Parts: sequence; C-alpha cells; structure tokens
Amino acid sequence: MKLFKKDYQQDRTHLLILGLPRSGTSILASLIGAHSNVSLICEDFGRSWIDAIGKPVVGNKLCVPRQIDMDRKRNMGVKLLNRVGLLKLWPKSMLSIEDYLEIDNLKLILIRRELSDVRNSMGNRDMVTLPTFKGEVKTEEISEEEIEYTIEKGSQILSQLEQRDNAFTISFDELINQTEPTLQTLCDFIGVSYEEQMIEEGPRWNWVYPEISAKGIDKSKAGKK
Repeated sequence: MKLFKKDYQQDRTHLLILGLPRSGTSILASLIGAHSNVSLICEDFGRSWIDAIGKPVVGNKLCVPRQIDMDRKRNMGVKLLNRVGLLKLWPKSMLSIEDYLEIDNLKLILIRRELSDVRNSMGNRDMVTLPTFKGEVKTEEISEEEIEYTIEKGSQILSQLEQRDNAFTISFDELINQTEPTLQTLCDFIGVSYEEQMIEEGPRWNWVYPEISAKGIDKSKAGKK
C-alpha cells in the first residue's frame, strides 16, 4: 500500500533522520533544517511533514525504537498498550519505518553515538510521564531495564537500515568535532550544496534543548579520543 503516493511529490527528496534517544538526533535535525532548501519537522508522528510546501527537500526526525519501529503491527500494538497505561512509553508514530520505505526518493540519515555515552545521557536526563487510575499523571525516572532495551532494540534497527543503498550514517563525535566537513559530505548525499548558515543558524533554532541553543554546538558532549 502506497501511503505517500502523490504526483506533485515525485521529484522531491524525502529525508528520515533516525537515531537512538540522546544520540544527537536533535542537533543533527537543527543543522540540516537550517538549509535554505530543506523543510524539516521534528518528531511528527503522522504524515503531515510530507505536505510541507516551498522546499525541494522535506523530512522528519524520530528516535528508534521509542518513537518508531520497523513494522506497522508492532507500532500499533505498543501504542495501544501505552494508551491503557500498561507500558511506560513515549508517543509513538502511527507509521512504521517500513511505511517510510515506500516513499519515492527517500533518503535515510542515521546517527550513531558511543553506546556508553547514550546510556549515561539517558540515565541522567530521561523521565517518563505515566497515567494513574485517578486520571492524574506522575513522573518517573526511566529504569535501567528500559534503557538497555531501548539501546539494544534501537541498535538492531539502525544496523539493519545501514545495509540499505539509500542510507547514510553519521558519527555523533564527528558531527560535533568536525562539523563542517561532516555536513559537506551529508549535503552531497542529500543532493544540496553546503551552506554556512547550517552551522551558524542551526543550533539557534534547536527548541528541544533551548538551554544550549544560544551557545552553538557543544563540543564537550563528544567522546574523548
């Protein structure tokens, strides 16, 4: 079933940015989204992003496996369990990665970070809001078991996607420490010319982490070589 088949979109480039939570997906999306020819949505759980107008490149950014999984059946199942409060999960895309792979001119951009850094960052920052039987909500820290599941399952998905001809993998450390050459290579993959405003303006519009937006790229987050 072609969920995205529309004649006026056939000559556009479609991007899907994927990575583990806390692996740099937000800063990567900010940098790419600052390009003048790109319209990028952060965490659209439907298909609204593909209807963006005025740009030759449109895209969406999601985290695996929290926000999207490989097949549609699993996506719907975990969404139902999450709705009735049986799982502690974040909002889930109604579309699967398999659905995205049906899109014409789709390019996958994958970001990898050292798993120890992902694990530490998730443990330090991740919280989840849960429904209660009284209709209220409470906030809990994510458990070690959930962190390990997220890392293991998400890594499996990324490894599977890396085998595809339309996939390009970026290292988080290289993105932070060698930002310009990394973005230049990425732009070649997307099919656009590199623009300096990607670095100059990208971090400024990172609404996911507004506390660092005004500081630009935080190189202290990269692993030590």
